[in-house]
Amino acid sequence: MAKLTAAQTRSIETVLYHLNRAHKYINQPDVVLAIKKYIATTTLDFTLPDGTVAFQVDKQIGSDIAGLEMGIDYLNNFLTFHSK
Repeated sequence: MAKLTAAQTRSIETVLYHLNRAHKYINQPDVVLAIKKYIATTTLDFTLPDGTVAFQVDKQIGSDIAGLEMGIDYLNNFLTFHSK
């Protein structure tokens, strides 16, 4: 593949900026990622103020959110390889 143009590089860098911003927000210690459930089945489940039951999901493994970091790494590598 040919070298990226300056405009293409800026576009990918803009996407990376927003992906990194989202990744940083999601991975804050006080941000919880949870999946809604119908009923509480374990002591790890919690109930939101509206009565919705939820279960906390690991941010790093075992959920599709882990793909965010993989995508960031892929785009960084792509930029490095195609910007030379």
